Amino acid sequence: MEVGSELRLQANGSFDYMLAYGALDEVASGCWHRVGNVVSLVPSKFETNGEDPLKFDHLELEVTPAGKLVRRFDGGPTGTYSR
Repeated sequence: MEVGSELRLQANGSFDYMLAYGALDEVASGCWHRVGNVVSLVPSKFETNGEDPLKFDHLELEVTPAGKLVRRFDGGPTGTYSR
């Protein structure tokens, strides 16, 4: 299955996010902040094209020593965002 995702963090504390996973599409925007090695996303807008088990109202991403952001799934794979 094909997967594509993008996350843009703006200096003003806003973010834009998209995910395409097979037939599922997500688009979100909102605010973000960082505390230690955790970046938290809180969407003010979240759109999807169907039943969405990945939809979030708050998402925490781990910041790695290399500066990448890692999304961990319960007992499953991870997704990594990098520049």
